[in-house]
Amino acid sequence: MMSMTIGDELGKSDVFVKFAVMLSPLIEEAVRQGITMNEFERRLFGGLLCTGKQVIDQFLIAQGDGDVGETAAHPDDSSNGQTTESRKIHRSPDPAARKLRTVFGEHKFSAYVYREGDDRRSPIVRRPVDERLGISGDRYSPVLQEYSMLFYCEQAFHGAVDSFNVCLAIASPRILWRRSASGWAPQRTSFCTNLRLL
Repeated sequence: MMSMTIGDELGKSDVFVKFAVMLSPLIEEAVRQGITMNEFERRLFGGLLCTGKQVIDQFLIAQGDGDVGETAAHPDDSSNGQTTESRKIHRSPDPAARKLRTVFGEHKFSAYVYREGDDRRSPIVRRPVDERLGISGDRYSPVLQEYSMLFYCEQAFHGAVDSFNVCLAIASPRILWRRSASGWAPQRTSFCTNLRLL
């Protein structure tokens, strides 16, 4: 299993302080040019989003290709929900292209998937990289889903989509919002209730 030493560094504020110090020339240049707070804040936020996208891209690449062997054992769930035995699943011939949308934009990476049979048409039953990242098989990161629910709880549908896109400077796909409106109803209700309790 891969060691994630960067996780320790992400929790330390000095990493971000060093990053802020590295931005000193940008600050000095903005002051020399007489840039307004509005313009500076927008440029800085855009730069942070761009930096975040590049960091997420590198993080996804660093996960590897998810190869756990040509075949692997996978728990076989019986109809009553109890795991009874394992079944053999088959690795895809090549890493599959995968898209993931985060608050920083759309990312692409490739990773092996495992199917019920060795036929390309058989259903995918395992995505090792997704499992390691704690993401579901859809194309949206947990934070993006949470933010979309937050906006959806507080605003009407079309207003929420527009506000979300302006705030994060990305064009979020309408399907994410339609999913927020229907498929995430139980989670959204719980999320909104908890939000109001804070």
